[in-house]
Parts: sequence; C-alpha cells; structure tokens
Amino acid sequence: MYTRAHYAMWARNLPAQADRFTPGAFGENVVLDGLAEADIRIGDRFDLGTAFVEVSRADRLVSAGCEAGCGECGQ
Repeated sequence: MYTRAHYAMWARNLPAQADRFTPGAFGENVVLDGLAEADIRIGDRFDLGTAFVEVSRADRLVSAGCEAGCGECGQ
C-alpha cells in the first residue's frame, strides 16, 4: 500500500525524474486515496474491488519490481 500523495513529494524532490513517479513505480500494488499508511493497522480490513483484504504486515521492503529508477529502490 502506498498513498497517492507521496508521488508528488517524490516529483518535487527529484524534478528531473518527476515523470517516473506514477502508481506502481515503486512496485506497490495498492495505491490509497484519502488514507495514509500511518492510519492503517495490522488487522484492518478493506473491500478492494471484489476482494476483501486484511493487513497482515507492517514492514515493507521496496519491491524488486521497482521501476522508478531514482536510486531509492535498493537497486
């Protein structure tokens, strides 16, 4: 999970690469609108389209699928 507002922060901090910061660029598979990661707790449940999901982990390493190419993805 990643909050959509974070993409704008990356674009401001790395303007030469701003076009790379789009949903999925960091390997995330869920992008949130109106809800911050800090507001989510283990055990929280959400309807996500036709799926019902439950948060089971709080730690997160950047995915090997990161395509932002900004040097911040552990590549």
